[in-house]
Amino acid sequence: MRLSRAIETALSRSLWIALVSGLILLSGPRVIRELSAGSAAVAGADQSTDAYFNYTLHLPEGTTRFSNLLRHIPPTQPIAIVTLKDDDEADCASFLIAYLSWPRPLTTRYLATGETVSASPPETTTFYVGVPPPAGPSTIFGSLVHVVFRPQP
Repeated sequence: MRLSRAIETALSRSLWIALVSGLILLSGPRVIRELSAGSAAVAGADQSTDAYFNYTLHLPEGTTRFSNLLRHIPPTQPIAIVTLKDDDEADCASFLIAYLSWPRPLTTRYLATGETVSASPPETTTFYVGVPPPAGPSTIFGSLVHVVFRPQP
């Protein structure tokens, strides 16, 4: 009984060593070839948010664009996000904008379908996500976002 357990353990280890060695021998050259060709690029810091902005808003490099926009808004100035209550894409885009807006004070207003806004809050820069902004000048970001900037004193 003792001998068969030792043989079983040795066979098991030998099998695992053979499998791992075979995997390395077969896939190693391909992995090295792919890495040297540059096709296995390291992900950037903004890859996940950029992918979402590109997919939903059709806005390439959306994280950089929003960050550049937010640099012109003082960290103490409040911002507002107006979005639809039952629109998942607009809601997720709103969360990403809120995330990128930190540490600015933030308020979010959810509108029911068909509800509109007559004016932007005067003391904030307002992001309208999936909602048409009130009449007046606004900056368009992608397919869902309009930004109405706070008037400068």
